[in-house]
Amino acid sequence: MSAPLSMGPSSQRAAGLVPPFRRVYAPGTCHRLLAPAARGDPMPVTDNNAHARSVLDGTCYVVLATADAGGSPWATPVWFAHDGLDRLYWLSWPGSRHSRLVEHRPEVALTVFDTNAVPNEGTAFYATARARQCPDEWLDDGLAVVNRRSLAQGIGEFTRERVTGGARLRLYVAEIIDAWVLDQDADVDQRAPVRR
Repeated sequence: MSAPLSMGPSSQRAAGLVPPFRRVYAPGTCHRLLAPAARGDPMPVTDNNAHARSVLDGTCYVVLATADAGGSPWATPVWFAHDGLDRLYWLSWPGSRHSRLVEHRPEVALTVFDTNAVPNEGTAFYATARARQCPDEWLDDGLAVVNRRSLAQGIGEFTRERVTGGARLRLYVAEIIDAWVLDQDADVDQRAPVRR
């Protein structure tokens, strides 16, 4: 039986059209595993803050949406690390189009989602933010956040020397203004605010 397009994940689970799943993230990775929920387990109401952290912990890339002065959009995926729900960090070349756009127009939108999710079981984190090159006074803290993830994933360590002076890369930071998650308890595709 196919699910009506108007039915959201919760309604489809309740109608028995899709099996209930628990979202489980493999420790130290960006790969989400879908584990069937035990029969009879209630599907709890989602804690949006915990849900947001779970999405960020389990995903390696953020889609960074930028625009030029005239409003023409540009989007690019970048590997990221996060400091709770307040800041996202990434490494980029200042000459990249998205880096140049951030320099001239720091208002950005962010989307983090699992591209391997099965239909009707997807989840996502959305945010508006102000982005810029990481200021020097935040650099050590930002690199510590980045290195926790990069070392866990076998990417290696990023030192000040790799992101300053004549180095090709720079550390960027997006300071979250407002954030949302895909509402896991709604019957339709809608956003639920993340209160930080």
